Amino acid sequence: MINLNELPTPITLEYLEKLAPAAFEELVRMDIIHRSILLAWLNGQSTSPIGRGYADVELDKEDAKHSHLKMKCFIDYQSKREVGLKVSHSMTELQRFEFFNKRAAQREKVKHKVKKEREQRAKKSLVKILKQLGIKQVKTIIVTEHLKVTGAANEPVFDKEKPTNS
Repeated sequence: MINLNELPTPITLEYLEKLAPAAFEELVRMDIIHRSILLAWLNGQSTSPIGRGYADVELDKEDAKHSHLKMKCFIDYQSKREVGLKVSHSMTELQRFEFFNKRAAQREKVKHKVKKEREQRAKKSLVKILKQLGIKQVKTIIVTEHLKVTGAANEPVFDKEKPTNS
């Protein structure tokens, strides 16, 4: 078990290679920009897009990069409202602890959150589509797509030629 208080400051890849080999391996496999963000978070720093002036580290297209860490790497972090709707991102002590000591559990927890968020977005999109197209057109599209997927559209019942009476 890794004690966060015993980790050197700042946390670097060199230290992680010796003290937390699993974390080191995960960081090494990341793109350098994602690695930089995660190292900043592990060191207790916050990130935000360039020009905001309220985070420790400012990055170009930071929103897409932190989203990648959540959606693809399943890294848990917090978003803190700073000014209006603008937020900075960082890791709490608990999130840092889980990253080092309970990574598999953290990964599963974030996967579950990501799945839930995607389902909510899909439902919201579906409601918008229903309002725009109406239920009849949506039903037609669903049935058509279902027939394509199942291959049922290729059955003789759907042939244009009338069956011959024999």
